[in-house]
Amino acid sequence: MSLSRKEVWSLVHAERRRLIDDLSTVEGTDWETPSLCPGCTVHDVLAHLVDVARIGKVGFLRRMMRAKGGLRSRH
Repeated sequence: MSLSRKEVWSLVHAERRRLIDDLSTVEGTDWETPSLCPGCTVHDVLAHLVDVARIGKVGFLRRMMRAKGGLRSRH
């Protein structure tokens, strides 16, 4: 099955709305809860998700190249 560009972006936006709904219940120190990614908190993982959405595919690839493939944030 092949989706059109419009259908893909419709799904992306729907998933982003669901993520916002899920995260609306996170409060205070819950943001510092360790995530399933070793060494990363809930806040760190969300920051990665938001940043990739903000900078786009090309920006993401540029950052990956600069980081030599690493995805870890600079704490």
